[in-house]
Amino acid sequence: MADLEAKLATLERRLALRKRREARIKEAREHKLPRFSPAWLTSHRERLQLSAEDYGLLVGVSAHTIYNWEKERTRPRTKQLEALASVRGLGKRAAWDRLESMGY
Repeated sequence: MADLEAKLATLERRLALRKRREARIKEAREHKLPRFSPAWLTSHRERLQLSAEDYGLLVGVSAHTIYNWEKERTRPRTKQLEALASVRGLGKRAAWDRLESMGY
């Protein structure tokens, strides 16, 4: 009986995760937000030669959040996706200029 209850609990957790993921996808489509890719984020940050802390300043989140996104531990929320989209097309010089204008 305990084995069946454990299996049921696992299935319920998986179902809850799937529902949250589907809700995020639906919300992103409704707001026409870009898709999020941890690999792209890492690549873009490295191409700009920015630390996670500096990239986080551009996006408005902490360095820890950037690391969590890159390691796929968490995913950005809608507002954070919008901020990521705003830095998506930045080159190295534009990113550094933006940081300087922010006082960093």
